[in-house]
Amino acid sequence: MTRFVPAPAALGHVLLQNVTVVDPRAGKAQAGQDVLVKDGKIVKVSSHPADAEGATKVDATGLFALPGYNDMHCHALNMPDQVAIPNALMLTAGVTGYRYMSGLNKILDQRKEGTLPTSLGAPEVLAISGPLLTPISAGNPDAARKAVRAQAKRGADFIKVGMVSASVFRALMDEANKIGIPVAGHLPEHVDPREAADLGMKCIKHIGPGAVMLAPASTEEEKVRNTNSPKDIRDLPTFNFPFRDEIAVRLMDPIITNPRTITSENGAKAMILAYQSFNDERAQQLAAYLKQRGTWQCATLIRLHTQNFATDPVHARDPRRTYLPEWRLKKWDKSGKKFDNLGPKIKDALAMNWECQKRLAGIIAAEGVPMIAGTDAVGATGIIAGLGLFDEFKLLRSAGVKSLEILRQATCYPADFLDRADSMGKIAEGYGANMVLLGSDPLADWTEEDCPLQDVQAVMRAGAYWDRPRLDQTLRNLQANF
Repeated sequence: MTRFVPAPAALGHVLLQNVTVVDPRAGKAQAGQDVLVKDGKIVKVSSHPADAEGATKVDATGLFALPGYNDMHCHALNMPDQVAIPNALMLTAGVTGYRYMSGLNKILDQRKEGTLPTSLGAPEVLAISGPLLTPISAGNPDAARKAVRAQAKRGADFIKVGMVSASVFRALMDEANKIGIPVAGHLPEHVDPREAADLGMKCIKHIGPGAVMLAPASTEEEKVRNTNSPKDIRDLPTFNFPFRDEIAVRLMDPIITNPRTITSENGAKAMILAYQSFNDERAQQLAAYLKQRGTWQCATLIRLHTQNFATDPVHARDPRRTYLPEWRLKKWDKSGKKFDNLGPKIKDALAMNWECQKRLAGIIAAEGVPMIAGTDAVGATGIIAGLGLFDEFKLLRSAGVKSLEILRQATCYPADFLDRADSMGKIAEGYGANMVLLGSDPLADWTEEDCPLQDVQAVMRAGAYWDRPRLDQTLRNLQANF
């Protein structure tokens, strides 16, 4: 526990009685089940009363149990001394695992030493990247190859790529393939997504971002691409100095908070052109190509919406802001003032860009491209850790993604992505005891207005069980602290 999270209602040896068990992959539910948990594992799932001497019994009548949610793009460890805040918020939302997308060397070292900051109820850190590759750390192909090898040696689970040149991207992909470490992150502006798929990039984030994914979906592909970024980044010398990666993160913080605050006129023109020339057939062809190559997508539509509409009241006056510390809200509001200084033409272009990205996300899902749910919470403007995943669900639904596919993106598909389908993403004997219990049927078709996936009535994390009153107490404790 932390100062935010109260003691669980049950811990260690727990029997959930008369619950409806949901299998997201099969899209089926079995009512009247008993689920016996011990020492963080599911011991038995049975339609008959389980023999559970010594277990704490929980009446789960009327509830739907499904595998815990996973946020596959999160930055909860960006400030390790304050990780208790996002951890508590994720618990209240049923998020039992996340992929950390901005690993620093000290985080990798702490994991190896077993000293990562955690607490009872904290979500599992499913995977950790090395430091983000940028022109500072990977300014030329040789530096990129060296950085990939160094991160792999340090224990990174994957390489995260950011704003690098096409030549650097090709070099780091070649090196990563040689040593067998996956690459995920942003598409560089001068790399076609089909080339990235051919090179073996495992996961593309944020629908690109920007115009790079929209260009192939346009009847004016080359014009969109060249308008967005006429020249690629030149090769740069390697910069090595103490705390380089930490300093780079601090320097980039305003851009990380909201990159749209520095939208250029060329960028806005490219967004408008991409909107005017968007073509469903071309988008479908792109999606089919990505599906064939097995290139995963993590849309993070909530990230795209908060950055393109930063001062919209739905974000700027979000009542859930009361769960966050004042310093973070001030950072967001400061970024919002910069966003307000953008001219109306650029804001109109950002609105068009959002419509294109949402449309492409829907087509990608409809064509069967593998997708995982993520938010970019903790750092990105306007996104509340844990609770932001509910926003992501609703935005995916508004993009036309099927209800069941959204559920899978947060449960069984992350297990596939991580090659852990034998231990997570399902409620079955031998699997981890990570569950979210809903008061509404998650298999029912739903709209943005009535999302059952947010009707969290209880959460089990590693065999510890918090009911709704304790989850509500967690939220009150956060509000009282800030």
